[in-house]
Amino acid sequence: MDRSNPLENKKQMIPECITRANYGIIIGNFELDFNDGEIRQKTSIHAEGDRLSFALIKQIVYAKVTMMDQYLPGIMAVIESDVSPVDVFAQI
Repeated sequence: MDRSNPLENKKQMIPECITRANYGIIIGNFELDFNDGEIRQKTSIHAEGDRLSFALIKQIVYAKVTMMDQYLPGIMAVIESDVSPVDVFAQI
């Protein structure tokens, strides 16, 4: 009888997902909180000597939303099914 905990196996796959996703991202990164499993995507901007404008902030927010649209379905597929991070991120 296999007594391995499938949830524990998933917990080990999520950091691999985050690492594979981060490798392909030009701006920003995903982070994983090992304490509670929270995944977030962050980015920043260097605006020294310039003024923040609506257009600049809009561009950053758009980039973040695009990254989530691109990578979150793959991360969720690993969490919710038996697909591997390698297979998911080969398609992204």
